[in-house]
Amino acid sequence: MATVVVRHGNRSSATWQLQLNEHGQGSEPWQLRARGDCHAGRAGPRGTRPDVRGVWALSISPTCTRVRGTGREKKRYGDVEEVWLDGAKGDDTYMDYMFDAWFALIHQLQRRVVIFSDAGPDTRWVGDEAGIAGRTCWSPFNKTVVTIGHIIPEYSQSGDQFGEEWVPAECDVSIRPGWFWHASEKPKSAVTLLDIYYKSVGRNCLLILNVPPNSSGLISDEDMQVLQEFTEIRRTIFSHNFAANATGTASSVRGGLENLQFAPSNTLRDSIYSYWAPQEGQTSWEMLFDLGRSTSFNLLQLQEPIQMGQRVIEFHVDVLLGGLWQTILEGTTIGYKRLLRFPAVDARYLKLYVDSARADPLIAFVGVFMDPFSDAYGLDHEKPSHTNSSEVIMLRRGHAAGNRSTATMWRETFNSWLAKESFASLIPPHCEHLLTSAYNFLVSHGHVNFGVAPAIKERLPKEPTRPNTVIVVGAGLAGLAAARHLLASGFKVIVLEGRKRCGGRVYTKKMEGGGHSAAADLGGSVLTGTFGNPLGVVAKQLGLPMHKIRDKCPLYRPDGSPVDPEVDKEVEGTYNKFLDNASHLRAAMGDVAMDISLGAALETLRQSDGGISSEEEINLFNWHIANLEYANAGLSSRLSFAFWDQDDPYDMGGDHCFLPGGNGRLVQALAENVPIVYERTVHTIRYGGDGVQVVVNGGQVYEGDMALCTVPLGVLKNGGIKFVPELPQRKLDSIKKLGFGLLNKVAMLFPHVFWSTDLDTFGHLTENPSHRGEFFLFYSYATVAGGPLLMALVAGEAAHNFETTPPTDAVSSVLQILRGIYEPQGVEVPDPLQSVCTRWGTDSFSLGSYSHVAVGASGDDYDILAESVGDGRLFFAGEATTRRYPATMHGAFITGVREAANINIHATARATKTKVVKSPSTNAQACATLLVDLFRQPDLEFGSFSVILGGKASDPKSPAILKVELGGPQKKSATEGGKKEQHHSNKSLFQQLQSHFNQQQQLFVYTLLSRQQAMELREVRGGDEMRLHYLCETLGVKLVGRKGLGPGADAVIASIKADRNSSRTKSGPSKLRVRVSKPQPSAKS
Repeated sequence: MATVVVRHGNRSSATWQLQLNEHGQGSEPWQLRARGDCHAGRAGPRGTRPDVRGVWALSISPTCTRVRGTGREKKRYGDVEEVWLDGAKGDDTYMDYMFDAWFALIHQLQRRVVIFSDAGPDTRWVGDEAGIAGRTCWSPFNKTVVTIGHIIPEYSQSGDQFGEEWVPAECDVSIRPGWFWHASEKPKSAVTLLDIYYKSVGRNCLLILNVPPNSSGLISDEDMQVLQEFTEIRRTIFSHNFAANATGTASSVRGGLENLQFAPSNTLRDSIYSYWAPQEGQTSWEMLFDLGRSTSFNLLQLQEPIQMGQRVIEFHVDVLLGGLWQTILEGTTIGYKRLLRFPAVDARYLKLYVDSARADPLIAFVGVFMDPFSDAYGLDHEKPSHTNSSEVIMLRRGHAAGNRSTATMWRETFNSWLAKESFASLIPPHCEHLLTSAYNFLVSHGHVNFGVAPAIKERLPKEPTRPNTVIVVGAGLAGLAAARHLLASGFKVIVLEGRKRCGGRVYTKKMEGGGHSAAADLGGSVLTGTFGNPLGVVAKQLGLPMHKIRDKCPLYRPDGSPVDPEVDKEVEGTYNKFLDNASHLRAAMGDVAMDISLGAALETLRQSDGGISSEEEINLFNWHIANLEYANAGLSSRLSFAFWDQDDPYDMGGDHCFLPGGNGRLVQALAENVPIVYERTVHTIRYGGDGVQVVVNGGQVYEGDMALCTVPLGVLKNGGIKFVPELPQRKLDSIKKLGFGLLNKVAMLFPHVFWSTDLDTFGHLTENPSHRGEFFLFYSYATVAGGPLLMALVAGEAAHNFETTPPTDAVSSVLQILRGIYEPQGVEVPDPLQSVCTRWGTDSFSLGSYSHVAVGASGDDYDILAESVGDGRLFFAGEATTRRYPATMHGAFITGVREAANINIHATARATKTKVVKSPSTNAQACATLLVDLFRQPDLEFGSFSVILGGKASDPKSPAILKVELGGPQKKSATEGGKKEQHHSNKSLFQQLQSHFNQQQQLFVYTLLSRQQAMELREVRGGDEMRLHYLCETLGVKLVGRKGLGPGADAVIASIKADRNSSRTKSGPSKLRVRVSKPQPSAKS
């Protein structure tokens, strides 16, 4: 909602036409088309004018107090939703304002209007102009405590728990340093607005942001750009709610646990009109949420059903880490909305405790999010305490922050060196002792003072200042970033590169012909996101503009005719619906989804939906699948249904951009003054307690203290480098499990541009699904390459077939497509002056393009691949070693800096004879192994079901673990006279996806249940299908993968193992073992 300032200051004019005195716009020397009335017609149809629904009458002068007849002005402009009055007056005026009369008149003329002032009557000023509310913020208030023009800031910020009137707080702040526009001043950054958003809207406040017009009466372009970036940041953060498909339980539910009206599941809907309510008369309140799988998050959103009042006084939140519940934050009020930031945690379970409340607490919404911007820019977290301190510096998880983060400060002045002293004034006095540690961390981990600016480069030591030698294998972005950072830290560095050039999979080739030339990015080409992207910083340091890739992307049929935009839009909507449905489906399936491909799930959904049936609709759907395969460099049939998009929450946000002149300009700048030895193909790396030896082609050996391996995952998969000793098995397993796909390109330099210049992309459909990725997307580089360059992309299965396609055939196929599109329009398509076809799959230095999460893998495998080996001697970097930013250029760069910091840490520890403290590992793998061992001798076995029993045999509630075998050789179950098969969600899902499994592949799913439930299940007649129905529908059990069992099952597993070990030392069996024979196959099913 926009709010217009109609008058500001004694000597300013009203922006509406006042005919009763000299202070209307009609008396101004300039006139608007509305004849001196800025607001005329503002209540017209939506879409024709800004949605202006508020009026801010800031300063009321003596003249304004004599205005009569303003009722006409208040009614002629349509509905007004908010009126601001703050009662300011000039120093030379002495009078009393008739606020009560004004408020009564306004409410009479605009019955639904909200009136703001220092003391209400409807909303109150928060007490500052920084846009920051108190950490405790009540909407209840006593208006008698303050008067307009005389407030108590602390009281206005916090409100009054015992207040008798409902007067919510409202924050005001300007996007500019002051309230007016000045050409010499810059707007606040989008990240600064995000910080303000958290501290206002995220603390139960309304936020009004002042955006002053410039001297032309318009909102400036740079202000609009910031607002657009701010919108994109919030969209990026809040579009991925990890709790959307969670399950919730509570300590009590009003009306009983089965009462859905007040069930905990209501808190997982984005609505304040449904909520969880506990039983009345309780003194402690607790909610437990299961996110379904371990998830990384750093932001929590809580909401009360505000129409029921504000009730929560204090609360805290715990997460389960390493088998122990740990408090990650504490807070006071919630209100309409509370947003709480904290250092990122990886957890599956979290608990919300309401510690005290004014009445029975009601919770409307719980959201769990990942905010990649706060950490990237060092914004401060919510303090885990009940204090209202507005200044905090934290050194947790490597981020130092004050009222204004150091990282944000430096990224606004990226060409200078940020000295420690330059931000000392931002540190609260009681935290000065952390200054050096915080600053050193920010520098060593590449949050500040990185890149290629002259002020940065001149800081590089001329000679090594440390005795350690580091060998970097590979001169791609990861290797170059690491080498520069290590050189800056004083290490002796040598980079070994097998190619004749640097850059690795980032390769810009200069194409020439017919007097034209252009720079073609044959490898990495798109800067995916500009917010916090370190390569964006490097580009700015080089003075390189970034070209935003425009959204417009028309599609063309196989015959070249354009696709109807409405049909295109409809199919795209259906495709996105399938993705949404798939997200819900995998949440219901738990870890079972790890063994299913995304392609199988989408195809199952498409067939069951029936909405896409015509030939053109199927071609369009396949085009979107091709685009998905391009984004992941993998066949949809190989992408993990469970984790294919696990990195989405960490998107940098902002525009996707081309770099004029190609990304090779970044590579060349980063390679400057880095000691690189080319044509040195590494085939062996030996590592041990004394250091490392790296052997290259020809037998030459390079020795050093530590080595960093940055070769692509494809080379590791192919065994291109021999490691001595062999890498740990867990790392070898992750190398095998992660996917490494393929994308190829055809770059063509033409005599002139014959395609549309108002777009950057266009697409082409194919009829054969196996060819759907063949030249499916075209990139226009005419605006950034320096010449008429067009790029055709080849993804999916087509990219693999393309490896053996002769270049002349490939170019002929592309030209046939282009001529089919443009010649019917009367546009002649010339032959290209030069063309280049990539072969990344057979390139011995890459053997593919970039990584993805394949079926059976997860984001954990990226972490395992990133682990160092040999007690800090051999390190790994590259896009396949980051679970947050895989398959991106900035991901590769970030990992290089990350490993340079880790090398620094290990070298320092070795020099000072101290140990590097590692994060504690979990015993998940041990429990998984133990579970397999226990099920070798199950206590119950019937059909495809087997059970191990815990606790006492006399206790029907003692725990048990059930295993169900899916896939593999089909088992026939006995058909004891049961009812006919009933359709239900779990069974239907398994049946539909069964066809996508290899019939010899076995898949095990589990659940935790009681001994009595296991016995009941054993007695069910009708075979496995009826047992599955009884299990899921009657017992209400959810089947999950091994990881989905959770920590509760780990305790049961350990208990059963201990009981069995104990029984071996006693005479006679300690448990009743029951075995039901599996039914034999018969002619009838």
